[in-house]
Amino acid sequence: MGLPFIGVGFLYSGGYFTQRITGDGRQDAFYSKIKFDEVPTTAARNSNGEEVIVKVDLSGRAVYAKIWKVQVGRIRSS
Repeated sequence: MGLPFIGVGFLYSGGYFTQRITGDGRQDAFYSKIKFDEVPTTAARNSNGEEVIVKVDLSGRAVYAKIWKVQVGRIRSS
């Protein structure tokens, strides 16, 4: 249908795993670090070409998050 959807989530450089179930029914987890230069991600940029970083005050401290664009599917965002 070619509909332009936007999703919001977390992208962790580590913490994702592939699992395999062994012959005796145990789960083996294989962790691998994401190599951002090998996945369809680019830093989101504002109209001045600067990377977008947001600040959120959380329980009395500042938490910063860098915004990334992940390109999946065929629709290109502007």
